[in-house]
Amino acid sequence: MNPECNVTDQQRFHSRADMDRAGNRCNNPYIRKREQKLAANILSKLPPAGKTVLEIGCGEGTNLLYLNALNDSLSYTGIDFSKEKIDAFQGFPENIRGIVADAMKLPFADEEFDFVFLRDVLHHIDWARPQVMNEAWRVLKRGKTLLVFEANPFSPLNVIFWNLYPVERGMKNSSRKEMFELLYKYGPCSIEYLEPGYLVRAVSFIFWKSGSENIFARYLLLPVSNIIEKLMCLMPKSFWPCRLYTIKKD
Repeated sequence: MNPECNVTDQQRFHSRADMDRAGNRCNNPYIRKREQKLAANILSKLPPAGKTVLEIGCGEGTNLLYLNALNDSLSYTGIDFSKEKIDAFQGFPENIRGIVADAMKLPFADEEFDFVFLRDVLHHIDWARPQVMNEAWRVLKRGKTLLVFEANPFSPLNVIFWNLYPVERGMKNSSRKEMFELLYKYGPCSIEYLEPGYLVRAVSFIFWKSGSENIFARYLLLPVSNIIEKLMCLMPKSFWPCRLYTIKKD
């Protein structure tokens, strides 16, 4: 593994809270529909009687807000190295807490959580994938579930993405083969393919700002993007941009 974007580059890029992006993810109606569907998928994998959820690399906490909107009876914890991102948790419901922590040295006891997940984290920490996964596994209770969302480096959209943004180039080390080599040592691992494309997300993110939207985007770009995404469903799923890996701790 030879990451092109090192730890200093990643920390510099991700240390600042991106409230525009977080607000867009929560309030943009086009993105919100997809995030709600994703949150429902996550919660469907919560083991029976599970009450405690941990997200590693939680950013500004938008994933946890979506989960809580569907099930506010759970206790949600998010950790991130960025204090500025965790500060964004102010005003969140009491059952959602954010902690500034190192994912390689989680400040939790062994087998503390019923459910642990990482979303789009591993390709940003190429130098520490094994250590972070070991910690995620350590704090997960036996009989419970670990989810890892990771980008597909062979998706046409992701190829464009990591060529434009150096901090995303760790995706190149997230092939199905490499991910299975990393994850299978913990146990049998299933794979699920999510969303055939990100065009609607990308277009709506660019043109939807602070409660207003571009008419051109609404009546032309977004409908066209929707059609293209439906056509992308015909592609082999091996080219879809996001994969979800699920492992149960026996």
